[in-house]
Amino acid sequence: MVFSEDMRQACSSSWQQAVQHQFTKELKEKSLAPDVFARYLLQDYAFLGALLSAFGHCLGHAPDLRAKKRLSAFMNHLCLDEIPFFVRSFQDLGVKTDIFQAYEAPFGPQVKAGPNGHPALTDTTIAFKELLTSASLEGYAQALAVLVPCEWIYQTWASSDGSQQQQQQQQQQ
Repeated sequence: MVFSEDMRQACSSSWQQAVQHQFTKELKEKSLAPDVFARYLLQDYAFLGALLSAFGHCLGHAPDLRAKKRLSAFMNHLCLDEIPFFVRSFQDLGVKTDIFQAYEAPFGPQVKAGPNGHPALTDTTIAFKELLTSASLEGYAQALAVLVPCEWIYQTWASSDGSQQQQQQQQQQ
């Protein structure tokens, strides 16, 4: 077994809470209320800049070209696929451009009170942005320690059956 899988298993209770949360169940079932999804997307979008900055820092400190290539490919995915996904989703949900752009600042002032009645950043979002920032400034390994579980959770959410995907990953290793 690899180190990351050992760590996931050591935190299995927290992992299960993250991947089997009511939000993720409703998201998979397509029963999530549009206003709930819009609030979530605004929170998620709020740390996208910090996420890109963290990956950029990792890219600059990656130990070899193979690691740099993987990180740059993922950053490319974030810029070319994720950002347009957010924009389309906000448009579909009726969130105006000036509203979601207020959530973009990666290291700048936090959105304390949501613009025009939209939600303020949650304490969790603010803490995660700060964690991404501090970890990426501490070093390559520290940044990966934050980024890998985060992206692994997203990957698990995106799979049709998270447990099936985990089994496939284990078989590939």
